[in-house]
Amino acid sequence: MQTYGMTPKNSEIIAEPKEAIAQLLSSATYHPDSVVMLASETDAFMNKKNTEYFKRLINEWTNSKIPNPIAMVTKCHIPDDFIKFAQESEAKIIFYLSYSGLTKPIEPTTRIEDLKNNFIRLKNANLPVIHYWRPFLPQNSSPEIINEVAKNVVPYADCSMINGLKINDGIIERLKTYWPEIEKFKGIDEQIGSVWPKGTREYLKDFMSAEYPNYPIYWTNSCAVSHQLNRPDFNAFFGTVYCGNSNCPPKQRDLCKKNDIPVASREPELKLALDKLNIKNDYKITGNSVVMEGSLNHAQIVYLRQRVNSPIIAPKYICTNEWSGMVLQRPDIEI
Repeated sequence: MQTYGMTPKNSEIIAEPKEAIAQLLSSATYHPDSVVMLASETDAFMNKKNTEYFKRLINEWTNSKIPNPIAMVTKCHIPDDFIKFAQESEAKIIFYLSYSGLTKPIEPTTRIEDLKNNFIRLKNANLPVIHYWRPFLPQNSSPEIINEVAKNVVPYADCSMINGLKINDGIIERLKTYWPEIEKFKGIDEQIGSVWPKGTREYLKDFMSAEYPNYPIYWTNSCAVSHQLNRPDFNAFFGTVYCGNSNCPPKQRDLCKKNDIPVASREPELKLALDKLNIKNDYKITGNSVVMEGSLNHAQIVYLRQRVNSPIIAPKYICTNEWSGMVLQRPDIEI
């Protein structure tokens, strides 16, 4: 949010819960199986006003019998009354706790002790917790900090989702003081999935496998939520390098393998999805990918990919301010 100039500003309600849910359900890319991220442009727990708003929204969610699981990412203290609310709610709420070991001045509002206590309190409440281990900069990539984060997380989280630094021009401008090498990516951030300090990914993989062999780690959000929901992969990552590098339980891999069927057998679902999005572009099935003609935007690519669990390749990509990444075949870069 700092990169958008939205902190430290007071939160603003731009749609009441009923209106927000109506907008969601009317979206062409809405699907009842999708996991819905709430508060992605704020933090639900940054103040009481936010927390009370999302309580109202989740109550409206359950009253409307919306089946989608909910994910909420936070770096803030989660109030006790919201933990009790989540325990009693009919909604399936997955908590993403963002803890990377970064502190001031890079993350000036992060309170490490609050974050560590969140893990313990959610574990004690028997609520789903994914550790969001990101971003990685040189300042938090040392073995000492990685070990410190892991020992505070592994006993309490269900799994970790690991990623590097997502970049755009605003992030580059703010962080170049701490990591000058990222400035060369200014203006070409759409071509990059994420940026990593050189050697950190390999060290993390080896360290976690050696020290915590029974603890699941993932490199994509869809793998982490699939694990959490006991679902097969829905985002075409099974069998990829991201899958191979994950420390994934055999039970989950078996579940994903059973759902790994040729995209040609899902062509009826593909046609239904294209009709729903009113996409008339021609396409061809090449291997286990769908190659589209013409242009698609990020939301359309993700929706189609998840409906057929296969890569969607579009030669022309229309950026609509979402993060680039793996679903767009954007590479991770080490520097």
